[in-house]
Amino acid sequence: MIFFWFLYSFISFAISYLISLFFKSKFSKILVFSLVFSLSFSVWFIKPGSAEIAPVTSIFLMELFIVEEHGFLRLFRPIITIFVLCITFIIFYNFLFRKK
Repeated sequence: MIFFWFLYSFISFAISYLISLFFKSKFSKILVFSLVFSLSFSVWFIKPGSAEIAPVTSIFLMELFIVEEHGFLRLFRPIITIFVLCITFIIFYNFLFRKK
């Protein structure tokens, strides 16, 4: 199970990085990378009150087509959290290691 989550995080990072390469400005690269990474990397509980976690995108598709609606707003919390953390980390990294 640990191998799955490691592989999942690596693939999420790689896809986010590859998509960000299509943009020219540094701001848009950071924004697109953070957005794609937060959408692909976020995990949350499958059902409210459950102890099992799954990627948010799969839960969203499941809620959209199969399961009774538990609310889509609960899925935005991990996405927004990962997005803010990712932007903060990138800005902090650029601040520490910027070229002079």
